Amino acid sequence: MRIEIWSDFSSPECYVGQVRLQHVIQRLGMQHQVDYRQDAYLIDPAAPIRSVETNAEKLAYDKGISLRQAHESYDHWTRLGETEGLNIRYGFAFNTNTMDAHRLVLWVQDEYEDPTLTQRLIDLLFKANLTDNLILADREVLGEVGQAAGLSGEEIAEMLASNAYKNTVIAQTAHFNDLGEASLPFFIIGKESFAGIQPRKVFADALNKDADEFVNARL
Repeated sequence: MRIEIWSDFSSPECYVGQVRLQHVIQRLGMQHQVDYRQDAYLIDPAAPIRSVETNAEKLAYDKGISLRQAHESYDHWTRLGETEGLNIRYGFAFNTNTMDAHRLVLWVQDEYEDPTLTQRLIDLLFKANLTDNLILADREVLGEVGQAAGLSGEEIAEMLASNAYKNTVIAQTAHFNDLGEASLPFFIIGKESFAGIQPRKVFADALNKDADEFVNARL
């Protein structure tokens, strides 16, 4: 079954939604029955390469609220992440550019044609940004994340130093905008499409209409 996903590594909603889908696929035992394709979306194409402000600090300044209040406004992402076993620290993450992270994923996806490797890289990129709060636009960070996924540091550095996949990221972002959808992550599972985080039962039914009700339980 074909699965296509648009998402961005800056989004906790994308992180939770994609991990939830993975959990349902694993629980259904369908890991080898899906053709998984990751597409890029830049939520903030103008996001800086370097940033000294965390999301909470930026929100506090923009809204004129305390830093504690800013962090509290992101508590729901922490609670939602916990439902999938994730430790999301969105308030402590930095608003930095995700272009290179997307380029890295698209390159690995095409170069290796190994869904397990691609998925491992995607998971580690989300974790680096939203849990470990590393600067995802930093190419040294991307090199370390890529190597942790099992890639060659030299090949990563060579690819990132080029312009490879920049136009693809821009085109995929534009294509999603043309679809007229407002929510990320955006999933196409078979012939059905879903915007935003979905209940486990929705994912399970899209993957297998005969799926048991187990998907409503915590995975």
